[in-house]
Amino acid sequence: MEMGMRKAMRWIGGIVAGLLVFVLLMWGLSRLLGPDRESREALSLMQQSWDPPGENAFDAIWLLPYAVPEDRIHAIAAADMQRMHAAPPADSDGHGGLSGFTSLAAETFVEERLAAEDHGLLCDVRGEPCLAKVRGDLAAYEDLIDRHAGMLQRHDALARHGHIRNLLPSRIDAPFPAFVAGRLAHVRNAVLFAQGDAGAALESTCRDLATWRRLGAQSDMLIATMVGIAYSTGSNGSLLAEMLGELPAGHPLPPSCHDAVRPPEPEELSMCRAMRGEFAFTTQALELTPDMVKAESRAAVRLLLPLLFNAEKTKARTASNYAAYCGGESMARIEDDRPFVAEDMPGLDYIEFGCIDNAIGCILSAIAVPALPDYQNRLLDHGARLRLLGTLLWLHGDAAGQANTLQVRLADRPQGLKGAARDVEVGEGSRTLRIRQYSSRDGDYWEVPLPVLAEGESTAD
Repeated sequence: MEMGMRKAMRWIGGIVAGLLVFVLLMWGLSRLLGPDRESREALSLMQQSWDPPGENAFDAIWLLPYAVPEDRIHAIAAADMQRMHAAPPADSDGHGGLSGFTSLAAETFVEERLAAEDHGLLCDVRGEPCLAKVRGDLAAYEDLIDRHAGMLQRHDALARHGHIRNLLPSRIDAPFPAFVAGRLAHVRNAVLFAQGDAGAALESTCRDLATWRRLGAQSDMLIATMVGIAYSTGSNGSLLAEMLGELPAGHPLPPSCHDAVRPPEPEELSMCRAMRGEFAFTTQALELTPDMVKAESRAAVRLLLPLLFNAEKTKARTASNYAAYCGGESMARIEDDRPFVAEDMPGLDYIEFGCIDNAIGCILSAIAVPALPDYQNRLLDHGARLRLLGTLLWLHGDAAGQANTLQVRLADRPQGLKGAARDVEVGEGSRTLRIRQYSSRDGDYWEVPLPVLAEGESTAD
């Protein structure tokens, strides 16, 4: 009996030792092989250079809250960025770092940040009827616009810029620029219309729509891309539709309005450029990992982290996850206007050979993956809204077709205004037009009022 127990224990010990050797061999082989070919190709794709159009708007946006003369903006913003890049990280208690960072502009120039009560007056960027809100207390809104005339003037100067390239350090504590001036401009445009100056209101609204459409599409910052959507079709697009809903058919529109809502090209609706920016941010942060390991006080963490984390493989795996929004398959889905679904995208599978020596890296690289499809779907919805706005302008100016029913006119509109997978629908009561949305955050439909019908025009089928 005793001899049998000893024999069994030797067998168990041998099995455990064998398993340990096997695991060590697999760990060593996984570490030796490094990133697979697909990940290396994705890494190359995500590191491609970018030659953006026009002047970078980052400095101007960064200093929007301050009354900085135009010829001083670049120098002050550059000094701010240099200070941030050189700032030491926060200590173990969270003190220091970039928490509470203040621009050098605050030492010399007037600061014009919006107060809490000002924020309460702003219209929502998700389609809240802004004209009705402004008309409810026009005097208060006129005062708001007068008090922030300087910020609005600096905001309007963004129309001269062609892109937004991120100049912030790749640090989680780095402050983002204040984009709120775009919401203030949205309200200003509604005030102009409420005051009876339809021409100025249309011109300003279409200029701002075009500006944020361009800056959002030409940015390596995901937040700037999303802000661009919100301030172009989300706020100013909704406001333009409200205005058209009150103006008589055929009312003259500024030429800039037609250009502002021209049908988008597929590349404009891709978030590939923003993903390259997110990748650059992530990979620079990964370079700090060795220093974090050395600073770790717990011996177990210092021992295990190098065994379960490999920066090179994590970088390549992150590239593979983000490159899914850059390749031909992604562009084909955009051209077909098909929604992106998390289950169809890579990055969620941790049980694979390449994760044996990089379990922590596999988990870290997948944290953002479930949220990415919705960002891309917001861009697809942005494209659908542009086609709907283009349809509104076409209906508004289509004098020859106003004798036909709305359904006939929608069918007769230019092909570029029609979606590949979803088209404009007539809302309940035939007083609105709408498109179905893919993003889960903005409701099932984006719905806007129809332009005023010409005398005798019918909405009947």
